[in-house]
Parts: sequence; C-alpha cells; structure tokens
Amino acid sequence: MNTGSAALILTAHAPYLRSAGREPVGEDRLHELTASALIPALNTLYDLCERDLRPRLGLALSPLLLEQLGDPVVQKHFYFWIERRIAQAQDALASAAGDQGRAYLAQFYIDWAEGIRTSFDVRFGRNLVAALRPLVDAQIVEPLASAASYPRLASIGRATTLRAQIDLGVMAAAQAYGCRPRGFWPPSGAYRAAAGPMLADNEVAYVLLDPADVQDRSTAPGWVVQRSLMGIPVDRAFDAYVSAPDLDYSGDPLYRAPVADADGFAWHRNGMGGQPELYDPYDAYQRAQEHAAHFLEVMAARGRESQRELSVIVLDAAVVGGRWFEGASWFRALLTELAEREDQALTTPGAYMDAVLIRRTLALRPEPLAEGGVYGGQHLFSLQQSLRAAEARLGALAKRHPTAAAERERVLQQAARELLLAQSHDLAAREEAHSAPRQMMRHLTRCIQLCDLAERPELSEDDLVLLETLEEEDNPFAHVNYRIFADL
Repeated sequence: MNTGSAALILTAHAPYLRSAGREPVGEDRLHELTASALIPALNTLYDLCERDLRPRLGLALSPLLLEQLGDPVVQKHFYFWIERRIAQAQDALASAAGDQGRAYLAQFYIDWAEGIRTSFDVRFGRNLVAALRPLVDAQIVEPLASAASYPRLASIGRATTLRAQIDLGVMAAAQAYGCRPRGFWPPSGAYRAAAGPMLADNEVAYVLLDPADVQDRSTAPGWVVQRSLMGIPVDRAFDAYVSAPDLDYSGDPLYRAPVADADGFAWHRNGMGGQPELYDPYDAYQRAQEHAAHFLEVMAARGRESQRELSVIVLDAAVVGGRWFEGASWFRALLTELAEREDQALTTPGAYMDAVLIRRTLALRPEPLAEGGVYGGQHLFSLQQSLRAAEARLGALAKRHPTAAAERERVLQQAARELLLAQSHDLAAREEAHSAPRQMMRHLTRCIQLCDLAERPELSEDDLVLLETLEEEDNPFAHVNYRIFADL
C-alpha cells in the first residue's frame, strides 16, 4: 500500500437518552458507549501524542451525540454511572470469595472502571467534547459533520426539513470542534443526492458514500456536485473483519461474550459452543493484538491488489469497543502500529483532496425512495405518515409566524426540537427495533402538542408548565431556529 492511501473514520451515534432528573435513568446505552469506546479511543490518541506520534483519524460523531456528551447533566450522570459500576464490581468481588477465577475477573472490572473514571474526571475534565479540540487543532483528528439528529436522509419528506437537518448538523459540529467540518458522514452511510447542494452551501468539501450508491460501483473519488462537493466511496472490503455479526473478529472464542449476567457483568467468553468458559482478559488482549496485526496485513494486501486511489475504512464505535469489548485494545494496537510506520501511514479524506487533483464525476444510482416516500416497511406506514404530517404542520406554522416572539417563539423552537428528535430514531436499525417506534411517537406527540399551543392566542398556566417541562427534558440544539423549517 502506498504511503497515505488509507483513511480510518471512527463513527459514533446514540439516540437522545438524556434524563433531566438527578439519576441517569435510561442512559445506560449512552454511558456504555462512552466508557467502552469513546474514552478508550481518546486515551489512545492522547497517549500517542504524548509519545510525539501523530496518527491521523477522521471522526464522525453525530451532532446529537456531541450535544449529549457536552451536556453538564449527562456529564454528571456519567460520573454517577461509572461510580455505580465500580461499586457493583466491588460487590461482585466480595461475592466471589473462594472462586479464584471469578475474583480475578471482578478485580479486572474494578481496575477497568476506575481507569475510565480517572480518564474522564482528571485527564478530560469530564468534558469529552472539549477534549477533542486539541486533537482537531493539532490536525490529528479531522472532524466530519452529519445530519443534526442522525435520521436516514431518505426518510425525510420535505426539502426544508432536509436543509434544516444539514444546516443545524454542520453548525453543531462546528461549535463542538471549534472549526467548520470539511467532511460529511451520512447517517447509516446512506447518502441522498438532494443533500448535495445543501452540503456545498455549508462549505462541506466531501461526503462519504456507500459504493452501492454509485452507478458503476466505482471506488474512486469523484465530484457529486461539480467542483463543490466530492464523493468518496468507502471500502466495504473491510466490513467482514469489523462490522459483520457472526463473521467479524468479535466472534472469536477468546473474546468476551456480549451477554451480561443479572449483575450486569459478562463473565464468560464466546467459547466454542460447549460449556460456558470463564472470560480471561489477558488471553483476549493477546488475541486483539493478533487481530490488529492481521488487519494491517489485510490493509497492505488490499492496497497492492486493488490499486485504490484512497481506501476509506469506516469503524463504528458501537462495534469497536461496544459490542466488541476488546475492540478498544484492537483499535489502540492498530493505530499505534500505523502511527509508527512510514510505509503504511494514514491520511484523511481532506488531506487526500488537498494533494490530488480530481477530474472525474460520480454518477449516483436513482434514490431508492422518492420524495415523500415511506422508509422502513409497510408496518410503519402510519407512523411515517404522522411524522410527515408534523413536518408539514411545523413548516406551515413557521411560514405563518416568521416574527414570533416571547412565548410563541419558545413554543415553535421547542416544536422544532421535538420534530428533530422524532426523526432521530432509525426504524430499520436492529438495535433500535423495539425502542424506536415508542421514542419516535413520544417526541412526535410532543411536537403536535406544541403546534397546538402555537395556534392559541395566549398560553394558560398549564400550557406554560408543559412548555417549561419539555424545554428542560428535551434541550439539544440550543441554537435551533424554527424559521428554517418554513415552507418555501
């Protein structure tokens, strides 16, 4: 592989899980992602920088995830959560008296959680978003934006709503990273051609594409908006190793089984399908090093065989460190080796664009969904239609009240937030199969309630209590402007 011809992109997203109360109720998925994937990845980057090594990494954290990571309430809740995990592990250690293997593993969980707590509290000052900025300033991390609440772009029915998602997503990323992002990662990797001019208007230079969306399935970069927006197909050849359930590295017999016991801890490894075998972190760590070395060989062979101009490898934090617990160790070993090598160095899509003159144009396949189509299957038709109706109603209200002030403006601002949050749940994603319809309906119902309030001449005391409650519970995107949803 030629020097600089590979780019790693780490993506991460979590739906809106923030709890406004004093306890982190319902936030487990967010905190598990933070502890198992995000903090270890940041530790890796900081450790390499302290060794004067400069790895290059594209980072695509969804704006909705960035909003939650930067929220003081969520930060406080994460500290409570990791403290609770330490206490639970200490209880498990006490219960393991006489069982040497289980006691060893309980102590491992104590040490692991204490290390995560120290990194979060001391090294990163409880603010992971702020901790990213030095890496961006040093040009180690290249940030990519995404749609504000991370909906599949094809699921959005109206052009004004699509623009609102893109404009707000780019703005949120710029505020988080301290610079305007040059790249865009479409939610779930699914691009939509109508988004191209909107991305170009936001000075986004490139968008990552699924090669299946390119007519000739070409893997070479090319323009999707002439001289304004470059499309860069990702390399799906690596998915079999890092993101294919039952096929990728995570299923190795030595790795930790993903199923936890009633006490919240996973005590067994994947094994070979016979009697459960106790998990051994040391054996798993050694295997992660072997898999990192193997992945490097695959990268080199792929570069030699395909003669690709640029190989973009997407890693999902929900897998690398999430579903695959040892993925964090694998990622550290991989990035360390790449940072130390001269013959297999990493680049970023932005650096590649600066170094290479691109003349070709990419022809995209027709979109699988026409404007206003329904995504996710017939069984979700009524829910999708209700969402489209809410889009239309908010658009009409925004057009009717372009100069709303005081309470009506607050109501419309919150209605816009609720619509964004209703769109954030991926009805096709396996991990959201049970929760997505319920959460979508929750925010959709709130959006409709607020639209009702916006049409009243004045608000009652009960109306104001409802508004204040929703403003406290659902408060991402402080700078949202409902007017961008207005019908054209």
